[in-house]
Amino acid sequence: MTRDRRIALGRMILKHTILAKNGKDYYFCHRHPSSNRIFVFLTTSMPREERVKFLQGLVLAGQCKYNALKGLGVATEPIGPGRSYDFVFLMGLPKIKSGFEDKISELKERANSIWTDEHQKNLLGYNNI
Repeated sequence: MTRDRRIALGRMILKHTILAKNGKDYYFCHRHPSSNRIFVFLTTSMPREERVKFLQGLVLAGQCKYNALKGLGVATEPIGPGRSYDFVFLMGLPKIKSGFEDKISELKERANSIWTDEHQKNLLGYNNI
């Protein structure tokens, strides 16, 4: 990743932690096509247990959307006193039991609705920092 992209990503993370003071959830997905991996950042006021489950879902949705073999997610709360972080690392897409193949299509469809290209453009100013 180039220096410019690292700076843009850092600014986006900071922006999200400040914006999340309003009580809303803020998240984005960064895709690195050449290494077939994604990075998800989430800022939320959710309790930690819920936050981790939501982050896992976002990482899985990103993997489905971009067919990424590896996904890393980081979650934190809005800027304020104290700071905690949760991390999720997923390798490979989940194995689907026989008879549940149609669920993969449904999951991919839902992932596409979460990580729309328009969503990414609005958040990042342009696609794929």
